[in-house]
Amino acid sequence: PLTIAFSNESTGADTYQWSFPGGTPSSSDLEDPIIVYNEPGVYPVSLSATGSGGSATSTIEGYVEVLSGPEGTLEVSSIDLLNVQFTTTSNNVDEIIWNFGDGTSANNITDPLHSYPAPGTYTVNLFLINTCDTLMLEEEVTLSLATPIADFSTETDRIGCAPLSVTFS
Repeated sequence: PLTIAFSNESTGADTYQWSFPGGTPSSSDLEDPIIVYNEPGVYPVSLSATGSGGSATSTIEGYVEVLSGPEGTLEVSSIDLLNVQFTTTSNNVDEIIWNFGDGTSANNITDPLHSYPAPGTYTVNLFLINTCDTLMLEEEVTLSLATPIADFSTETDRIGCAPLSVTFS
């Protein structure tokens, strides 16, 4: 949430009526109210001041802008032996920090291809940062070397009379 202390700079008035669409409270008759905005958006502020000489109103559209925290996703898009391709989406992000779980990191790369030193299970952390907040996303990656494939062939005939000599390759 964004908390704002408003300062009334009106002159010649003794009563005030504020309007804060999107704020809590949404109106106030205090001279210097404190308002909380919980949702991202752009909001107007209006102040009516009344005194013995009459009343005046001042409204400023878009006076308050509440920014949102970072948003994003983290996915493992492919694994090739010890090489992992990560894919991200992000919104409202000023900085990206990767911790690949193997003691290495990278900054401000959206879709890195990372090579791990050895098979194992690694916990990957992605930090999406802006002025309002930090979002941490986590993904576990398990890597193993390729499963061996047993195969053979012969360089000579496999059928014949005993004693049969066969060369395998």
